[in-house]
Amino acid sequence: MKELERAKLAREDAKLAEEEAIRGKDDADKRCHDVTSALGSLEKNLQQEKERNDTMQSEIKQRASMSQHEVDELKEKLVDMEHQLSAVQRERDEAKEEKDAAIEHSRSFEGRELALQSRICMLEGMRRGLHNRVMQLSGNIRVFVRVRPRIQCEIEQLSSSSTSSALVTTSSSSSSSSSNKGNKKDNRRISRALVPMNTGEEDPFNFPGMGGHDGSPASTSSNSTSSSFADDITKNLLEVTEPYKDRGGLNPRRKKWKFGFDHVFSPSQTQDDVWDAAEP
Repeated sequence: MKELERAKLAREDAKLAEEEAIRGKDDADKRCHDVTSALGSLEKNLQQEKERNDTMQSEIKQRASMSQHEVDELKEKLVDMEHQLSAVQRERDEAKEEKDAAIEHSRSFEGRELALQSRICMLEGMRRGLHNRVMQLSGNIRVFVRVRPRIQCEIEQLSSSSTSSALVTTSSSSSSSSSNKGNKKDNRRISRALVPMNTGEEDPFNFPGMGGHDGSPASTSSNSTSSSFADDITKNLLEVTEPYKDRGGLNPRRKKWKFGFDHVFSPSQTQDDVWDAAEP
């Protein structure tokens, strides 16, 4: 009996153990299934990560190649910019040298300008002195023409006229008046003979603003002379008379140029250059 009870107890224990084993197997299968599913999901995730990694690596390689290309282009641009910078620096240095030279040249211009101004003032003083002297001489000439002594032909003419008037005492008043008219005409002819003939050439001593000295009204009128010179001063003109010859070289003439008082003459110009540049 005891053995039977023991066998029953052992069988019950075996059943319980079997049930526990079955229960443990189910749990193990369940855990195995869970592990398998988790492993599959992990493999799937791993595959996705690999694909993503490959995609990222390809993109990185592509970006690296593009970046390398941009780096090469930037290097070329840098080289070009360096060349341009060197050229600009050379131009800047040249411009600086030109500026320094221009400054030095302008400084020399100041001294030359002062020298020219002093020379112009000196020439203006000389011109005014010459003008005053010529005016004095022209006045002396006009006075000499009025008070000059009679020449031999005039004396003979006057003596002959007095002799003829003494011989012809019975002539009528009409004849005496006609003889007086004839004497006056002769005197006019003699005075005209004393005046220099007009050869068609300009008088070389006819200076600007002074009038002539050839017996014309301009030479006998001091008012017209002074007024013409005043007009020249009012017009702010400086008239210069230059001797020259025409193309044939046979007829010497004179020509006049008018310069303003503020006209600037370059020291490097010769007198011929000034005459050629001026306008009559």
